[in-house]
Amino acid sequence: MISPDASLTPSQLKAAELLTVGKIAKDVAKIVGVTPETISIWKRKPAFRALCQEMRLLALNNTIAEINSLNSLAENTLRDLMGPANPPAIRLRAALGVFSSPNCDLSF
Repeated sequence: MISPDASLTPSQLKAAELLTVGKIAKDVAKIVGVTPETISIWKRKPAFRALCQEMRLLALNNTIAEINSLNSLAENTLRDLMGPANPPAIRLRAALGVFSSPNCDLSF
């Protein structure tokens, strides 16, 4: 949960959010109704920088959680495909897909 510094204005909060998702300062300035120079000044404020950093960390953690969730889903799908209920050809193709993965090391 992000708890922004009470000294930040709603425009600064919006600017931090936009910068965090990859917008450039010039576009952010236009959206929040300030000059690009103002964005540069805000970027030097410790409270603004801390908020941007916290937002980036939250976005990164959310991305990691989503990747982990998708990884679990992929593992379950492969388990299902390789299960005895499927024909041998399907099970073989699933197994070969695992072994052809760039992260698969077959050296014993």
